[in-house]
Amino acid sequence: MRKITREAIKQYASSVKVYYRGMRYYAAHAVSNVTWNDSIKQYKGIVKGSNQYIVTVQVEEDGNMIYSCNCPSHVKLSGACKHVIAMMLFIADYQQREDAKVNLKGEDRVAYNVVEYFRKREYNHLTPNYFRLKLNISIPEFLKSKNSRAYVSFEAGEHKMYKVSNTKKFINDYYNEETIELGKEFHFVPGESAFEENSARILDYIMDIYEIQETLGKSYYSNLFKRQELVLSKKMLQKLLDLSENIECDINIYGKEFKDIRIEKGNPDLSIEMILKDNALSLKKIGENKLISLCEDGSILFYNNTLYMPQKDFISCLLPFYLPLFMQNGNEIEFRNENKNSFVEKVLPILKKQMDVHVPDEIKNMYIVEPLVPKLYLDIYQSRKKISITAIIKFQYGDCTINPLKNDYSGKYILVRDKEEEERLTRVLYDLNFKISDNAFLLKNEDDIFNMMTGKRHVLTDNFEVFYSKEYKNINVKKIGHMSANIRLNTDINLLEMDMDYAQIPKDELEDFFRAIHLKKKYYRLKSGAFISLEDEKQKKTLEWLIENSVQNDSGVLKFEENAAIYIDEIMPGGSFVTRDEGFDRLLDDIKKPEISEYPVPENIKAKMRKYQVVGYRWLKNLARYSMGGILADDMGLGKTLQTIVYICSQPESKSLIVCPTSLTYNWQEEFEKFAPHIRTRIISGDPDERKRLICEDRQDYDVWITTYPLIRKDMEFFKEIKYDNMFIDEAQFIKNPASLGAKAVKSVVAAHRFALTGTPIENTLSELWSIFDFIMPGFLMKYSKFSDYYEKPILKEKNETKMEELKKRIQPFILRRMKKDVLKDLPDKIETKRISEMTAKQKKIYLSYLSRIQSEIRDNSEIQSGKERIQVLAALTRLRQICCHPGTFIENYHGGSGKLELLMEQLPDILDGGHSVIVFSQFTSMLSIIADELRKNDIPYFYLVGATKPEERKRYVKEFNQGEVKVFLISLKAGGTGLNLTGADTVIHFDPWWNPAVEEQATDRAYRIGQKRKVQVIKYVMKDSIEEKIYELQKRKKMLSDSVIEADELFVNNLTKDEILELFK
Repeated sequence: MRKITREAIKQYASSVKVYYRGMRYYAAHAVSNVTWNDSIKQYKGIVKGSNQYIVTVQVEEDGNMIYSCNCPSHVKLSGACKHVIAMMLFIADYQQREDAKVNLKGEDRVAYNVVEYFRKREYNHLTPNYFRLKLNISIPEFLKSKNSRAYVSFEAGEHKMYKVSNTKKFINDYYNEETIELGKEFHFVPGESAFEENSARILDYIMDIYEIQETLGKSYYSNLFKRQELVLSKKMLQKLLDLSENIECDINIYGKEFKDIRIEKGNPDLSIEMILKDNALSLKKIGENKLISLCEDGSILFYNNTLYMPQKDFISCLLPFYLPLFMQNGNEIEFRNENKNSFVEKVLPILKKQMDVHVPDEIKNMYIVEPLVPKLYLDIYQSRKKISITAIIKFQYGDCTINPLKNDYSGKYILVRDKEEEERLTRVLYDLNFKISDNAFLLKNEDDIFNMMTGKRHVLTDNFEVFYSKEYKNINVKKIGHMSANIRLNTDINLLEMDMDYAQIPKDELEDFFRAIHLKKKYYRLKSGAFISLEDEKQKKTLEWLIENSVQNDSGVLKFEENAAIYIDEIMPGGSFVTRDEGFDRLLDDIKKPEISEYPVPENIKAKMRKYQVVGYRWLKNLARYSMGGILADDMGLGKTLQTIVYICSQPESKSLIVCPTSLTYNWQEEFEKFAPHIRTRIISGDPDERKRLICEDRQDYDVWITTYPLIRKDMEFFKEIKYDNMFIDEAQFIKNPASLGAKAVKSVVAAHRFALTGTPIENTLSELWSIFDFIMPGFLMKYSKFSDYYEKPILKEKNETKMEELKKRIQPFILRRMKKDVLKDLPDKIETKRISEMTAKQKKIYLSYLSRIQSEIRDNSEIQSGKERIQVLAALTRLRQICCHPGTFIENYHGGSGKLELLMEQLPDILDGGHSVIVFSQFTSMLSIIADELRKNDIPYFYLVGATKPEERKRYVKEFNQGEVKVFLISLKAGGTGLNLTGADTVIHFDPWWNPAVEEQATDRAYRIGQKRKVQVIKYVMKDSIEEKIYELQKRKKMLSDSVIEADELFVNNLTKDEILELFK
């Protein structure tokens, strides 16, 4: 069949106007119930207009269209009516959509949908038929009480106006977007028709009234909608009139008709004539038009065929004159004797602001009737070295000037003063906290003076013509100006020193200036009385940091720890304003460019070091030179241990302590024997007495002591009297909880130089980063409470990018992080794949049963974020993950199988037949036991490593596996996450996903490290339609936070939000 095009449809329309009307009908979704008759090749549908019309469209082979419609217009028109056009447009879009489904690929279909969306937007911008409203207001009586009512009826139309005979039905149809017909020329079709802007505002307001009535019921609003009228209270009438400017209106006031009135927000133009005769002064209104107040408070006035909604000041001024002067024509008010003078002095200035008052020449000759020009003179007042601001107000009327605090006018004419305005202007000074002192106003408080000179300066200039004395100008507010500084490294005291100078600030005032910065004041006031504004955020932020982080402040000379050097260099302005001495520049180069250092690799090292490892060793040496600590955070397998050994070898006669996980103690000793056999090592183990002996005795016979995190907690007392030259903590994430006994024990050991080794410097929260820095350089990142307020909360909760960037700059010099992909170009590829597994029938039944119960518990639990409830939620999550692995991990005598285990046993033979060696990681040791049973049944040899495996056995397993004697290694995720070198494996299977991707990567890197010659295949098993898929997606979202704090870190926020927890159980 031929396709219908929009160009063809235009040709069939009886006129352009009909075509656009058809477009409006289609856009308003008027086409429905469309069917296709294949035998006669015809579309048939219903188009809703004033009635429902049946439309047919038939497309012949030559492209000609035959159509019909049962509307009255179809017979009269020479072409297609608007209903047929709407139907044709519907068919054209339908054909286009169907064609896209068949012919477009997935990505092209998305693009097609975008184009279609914007193409259809043109329907929304079609110009509709605009109608307008006319109001007929009836006010039968004075609106005096709350029960008084006004009535409004409506007319509507385009050219000819039709009376709305049923107001409620009219509003109901408009509200529900129904077609409205009032007469031959009023046919309102939603989507095709609209009301002009002013009328639409009125209808929106009436719809609000209608909606409230329908919601609350007739018991509340029984009489709002009569048949032809809407009943309004005074306030409702005021709101309607507020919306009705430029709306046609007739009004009936107390039974008298007024046609074509205007509605205006504002005051009527009233004119009053003043007449002086004999000793009396008379007031008489000018004009014959009557002023009618329609309500008691004067808020609706009718005057000169216009409804006014006047301002409150006008109403207040009109009130005493309304009855005697404006209610009846010809009335006058007469003022004699003292009343005459009082009227001119007190009333006339106010009256002139609101009405047009004709003042006769005789009065102008007796009185000074001039506009008020307020002037303000600012000066300084000095008393006992304290400088205050004086202000003198002068109110000028023509040539006459008045000081309101003196009242010293004594001219021969009577001065007509605007007392209300004078009082308002005087209050302006009181509001700025000025106080009266003799004939002037005085401002003493420094904060008030600064505010008046800066943020509130416009308050004075907006209200007065302001004049400044020369002395006042001298104490004005100044900017800080350019800073010049000299930074040097004082090697005698191992501190940085900084001299600072500001052109605006005398040298002897710098200490006080720094104190103002420290107190976070908005300004510093010089002894001369001038102000230095501290509101320049960029300069203020730099100064605040320098002052808060200085260890001494002597006569304006700031002193800093050496570890602050690089960040100071970052935040200080460049150019000729800051000079740096040679020692400072060398310190920067040593830390930022360790590759140019000249420390040779000790000759007695039995290893060929890679270039990046030499850089790492020199970086450690440079940090130690300046009494700084650091975090060696190289990717897993890049040789952090070797770099540490080389550093220790470069310091003959030094004593070093290494703290590591229990599983790594012998590994460290072996690495020393392998790379530096001349270094004498001692492993601390045994009972307390034995450990005390190993720590405290024969110290001259050893160079390195190796202990573990569990033991150092117990041996804190033994380490108290011992000082080490170097201390290294391996897998530094073990001290991530700063409040733990282990972290406190590690930090209590005295060592001249401290370093941390870790492949994951940040796993979950910034508090872990703080804890490691609290070990390597105590105080560098402040106390934890301050660090949390200043960095952690703004970064993690408020997503503050500025704070993130600042923290990154501060810590970067002390974290050396290299990734395999960057430094090991010869390392083979790592290929990651995801394998989806399906549950067995029984496994799925158990899973859904547990999930349903957990969902019910969570829905009923509002305290999901509390500690106790959170533990229960996480326990529920663990249970679901166990079911995904194998229900037998916790259900005895389960025999329903596991989809994942079947997948593993299906894949494993092929992997082994291909000559590959496999590591299988799982968080659950019970799952590893089930896998081990399955391997035994299939005669597949394996090693099985858990946390309880003894170090000697662990060592044997690793050696034999790497030699290829056994091809399968089952390892619990946490036991195998650290300290293992398993380069004999080239396939890693993660049997179950763990929340933290960093933990999985650390485990993978047991195989993907230096020494690996083959590509490493990483396979992640994920159970379909389960919580594991949610975990996998959560991992990807969390991993997007990488690179936020340090280069190539894994910032993983393990504290799941309530929304994330609920999402997991959906």
